[in-house]
Amino acid sequence: IEAQAQETPVISASVEHELVRLRNAVRVDVEELDAIRAEIKALEGLDAEAKGQALRQSDIDRYLGRLQEAVQNYQKAQQDDSLAKRLADVQGKLTKLAPTVSTDQIRERTRKILNALSDQCAKITPNLDAEWKNARIGLSITDLTIKVRHD
Repeated sequence: IEAQAQETPVISASVEHELVRLRNAVRVDVEELDAIRAEIKALEGLDAEAKGQALRQSDIDRYLGRLQEAVQNYQKAQQDDSLAKRLADVQGKLTKLAPTVSTDQIRERTRKILNALSDQCAKITPNLDAEWKNARIGLSITDLTIKVRHD
């Protein structure tokens, strides 16, 4: 083994020097590559920011277009007297119909109708084979159920 070890050529100084030079070149290239990667990331960040600004600008442009259209429609409506007359007619009809569709009146009518139905049910239940024939029956619209009121 010692004989074979002595026969292997010793690396010369010039080869050693070449290895050091190549390692330094690789290190410089790696540093340059890292710098390029950092620059790419920075550009990608700027690109994303630019895309966001373009999107915001597009949204602003659409909003301004809709606003301009609404202003034009409003101006046209102001010039047309027939629309104002029709609006006044509709408001007059609403004023006339408001008492007939008030929520308080609707609740009162509903309560009266449910009481009338309950009275009709009270006439029918004694003839049925029910557990509590004389119990008061109530109708629930919200639950869609028949409720028996018994002590």
